[in-house]
Amino acid sequence: MTPSFRATQIVAGRYLPGTVKRWGKFVRRRVRERKADRRFLRRSLPEIEVGEDSPDHILFVVVDALRADAIDGETTPFLDSLTGAEAVAPATWTYPSVCSLLSGLYPHEHGAMRKTDQPDLASESEVMLPPKLGDSVTTLPELFAGAGYETYGAFAFEMPMQALAGRFETHSLYTKGSAEASPNGPHGR
Repeated sequence: MTPSFRATQIVAGRYLPGTVKRWGKFVRRRVRERKADRRFLRRSLPEIEVGEDSPDHILFVVVDALRADAIDGETTPFLDSLTGAEAVAPATWTYPSVCSLLSGLYPHEHGAMRKTDQPDLASESEVMLPPKLGDSVTTLPELFAGAGYETYGAFAFEMPMQALAGRFETHSLYTKGSAEASPNGPHGR
């Protein structure tokens, strides 16, 4: 890339209308979501028999980086009832923790963890992500899909989406404000 071309990109970026910038972010987000959906379709799922007493719907909610002082009995009574419960995260940050949560394995077992803080020399990105979960690792959403459930991963942050891309039948990445834009979820869901 020539220096003058790069300068043109920077100058043009300053003057693009906000709607054009938002549209570009939306398109990039949708491309990532659809790639993750296609990865799921290529996975071989375990075949699981569902018992008659199995629930029709299962909701699994994960809240990342929730501080204990943000919970009170008035606004979050159920969460407040859990205070004092012993909870231990398998890792100190989101990427390996969500992989552990949905695989039932520790980070050293599933491998989605960095073993060093040194940047990858081959990487052009400044973001240092651990390796993704291996194809041999089966996750909870895959087990549910193998039992006939539809699985949907809704992410409000890029990191868990990166960690679990391809593990749900449908993926959606909500960015600031997009969850409020539609009360029924993305695209009327």
